[in-house]
Amino acid sequence: MTEQYHDEKAKYRTESAQLRNHWTRPLGPLGYYWFLTFENSPELAGLANEYQPSIDFPYYDLTPQSKLHLTLGKIAHHVEISRHQLHEVAESAARTCNGIAPFEVSIERLSGVRSAVAFEVHPTTKVEELRNRLKSATESMIPRKAHSDSHPHPPHITIAYSNADGISAERSMRAISRINMSIHRISLRIDRVSLVLLSREQNHYSWKMISQLPLNGMERTQ
Repeated sequence: MTEQYHDEKAKYRTESAQLRNHWTRPLGPLGYYWFLTFENSPELAGLANEYQPSIDFPYYDLTPQSKLHLTLGKIAHHVEISRHQLHEVAESAARTCNGIAPFEVSIERLSGVRSAVAFEVHPTTKVEELRNRLKSATESMIPRKAHSDSHPHPPHITIAYSNADGISAERSMRAISRINMSIHRISLRIDRVSLVLLSREQNHYSWKMISQLPLNGMERTQ
């Protein structure tokens, strides 16, 4: 986990913690990203549907279940990369994905920072390896344009974003604690990566699916 993320969680957990509006930046296209999307994961949609009502406060915008995602990394802003370059990035990433086997992650805990509430994803190792290898594949094609985030957040799936500043986080902290006392574990199979054009809309994200790259590596047998 990064120092930045630890700092955000520490601030959120203090008695005087206040929420921070997630939606302060301009609306519109944000660029091309590597995502894990979960359109074929009814278990994840069901888990979100079960627990989102417990944090349905006026100062949170709940993530539509069709928009649940895990961000792996940014490729480039949409005006900074040509179609040809994007195709080269996708080809490089496809070669990388051919050497990565599908894997499973689990969700069994909810956590919060001042601007969002999210499911934690464990174990982090495979997701972080996938993230790093996609970053390398991207930078091999567009080294000067590839987004470099030296402090990525640990893998997570956001189910609510804060829409206000200065609101006490006490109620949401209590709600998260209650959820974590009874939350049941689910497993998610990760077998593909999505290349998307991401946009920030009014109080939610949307994306255009550009392509999906299967993880085609050999799975280890027990």
